[in-house]
Amino acid sequence: GVQQPSSLSSLSFTQTRNHTTSTKDKITQKIKPKKGRLIPQKAPLLLSERARIFLRTLLEHKSDPNVVGILLRFQQSSSGEPRMVFSFEFCTKEVLTPQEEGVSLEVLEDGSPKPPQESLSDGRDKLYVHSSAFLKVLGGTVDVDPDTQRIFLLDPQGNEMDPNA
Repeated sequence: GVQQPSSLSSLSFTQTRNHTTSTKDKITQKIKPKKGRLIPQKAPLLLSERARIFLRTLLEHKSDPNVVGILLRFQQSSSGEPRMVFSFEFCTKEVLTPQEEGVSLEVLEDGSPKPPQESLSDGRDKLYVHSSAFLKVLGGTVDVDPDTQRIFLLDPQGNEMDPNA
């Protein structure tokens, strides 16, 4: 039940399972579903139509049947240079952890990206964003240069992202 102590009349307290929390605490607590994980309302990044076609084409011609998508990472350059890079690599289900966010390569009938709640368990290939890259690319767009086939990331303002900025 709800109790209102006279000294703290502006706050109400709720007794639940031998644990008392104030309404002020409830406001600051995140509510998580008991089973499963929280499903985001939209993907962490967008894909241009060129990028969507490019990634789908790569995955249609994969040589390993265990590949379930492409993983976008933010990591140290493999060339030995002291700098960070974005990398795109094929990934299998065994490599993925619950922290990786999947971005559907499919679109809805109106041309909008397929939202995570519809694509989470659709069994289709995806672009996965590794936890190391998530905050760096959040709100960005993946695009491909049609002449060089170079894949790159744009920030929300449309500027090419520098992984070292």
